[in-house]
Amino acid sequence: MKTRDAWRSRHPALANLAAVAIAALLVGFPAYGVWRDDFAIPVGQGDGRYYHFHGTSAWVILAGFACVAASILMVVARRLNGQPDGKTGFAVAEILALAGVFVTLGMLLMKTIGIV
Repeated sequence: MKTRDAWRSRHPALANLAAVAIAALLVGFPAYGVWRDDFAIPVGQGDGRYYHFHGTSAWVILAGFACVAASILMVVARRLNGQPDGKTGFAVAEILALAGVFVTLGMLLMKTIGIV
């Protein structure tokens, strides 16, 4: 019977590398949009509609994605230090991830309503 973490336990370096790559994409994609002052998020399933964020709203979305990426990097750092079960580090990582998700979803909701 397979355990929940069977793949990660067999390939720990690859799992950490994948997590770091995802964190880099979570920051790099919106950072490029902020640099261009046009951060676009696809809305539909290939129908060509996008939510475009400019200025401050793009920076807020970047902050939300950066919180989620920081949470992922904290978990990877705890794994590399040999303390994957620490309660304090997990709680901080979870709070960072939730803050990032709420900021990002809040901005998407405000864009849908028409506030931003």
